[in-house]
Amino acid sequence: MRILSKPVGKIFEFGEGEDAYTVAFSQLTEGDYIELADLESEFEIRYAQTGQFEGVRRRRNRRRIERRAAYRAMTACDLKWYVPDDEEDPKELNGKPVFRVQGGRVSKGMSEVEFNEAWDALPADVSDNIVREALLKVNPTLDPYGNAGE
Repeated sequence: MRILSKPVGKIFEFGEGEDAYTVAFSQLTEGDYIELADLESEFEIRYAQTGQFEGVRRRRNRRRIERRAAYRAMTACDLKWYVPDDEEDPKELNGKPVFRVQGGRVSKGMSEVEFNEAWDALPADVSDNIVREALLKVNPTLDPYGNAGE
């Protein structure tokens, strides 16, 4: 079997006219999946004084996993911040990219904390669309139930 020297990527287009934007993702590597698995691996087994099994608690936040996967796999995105003329823009965001890319990766252009702040500021329907219609299409094993694009 031959392994490609870099992951396969794909560009996706969304919206029309002024609302149009593109986003690109690459396939995640095994190292990326190991990193993502750490978000699901916290668990606790408790035993009563009798030694009987009492219960299991597992921490799993699907949205957090998708956000981390987007950070590690996003290779381009032309979404830009928009601040209406009648509002103040103290951070001077208007017209600037939501996600900065360097060296073909968002993860090289901005810290994960910066990415999380930008991702969390997106409308939920936009982040859902990016995940379902782009990220999961390139990385279908992130979607255990095969719901991408539904």
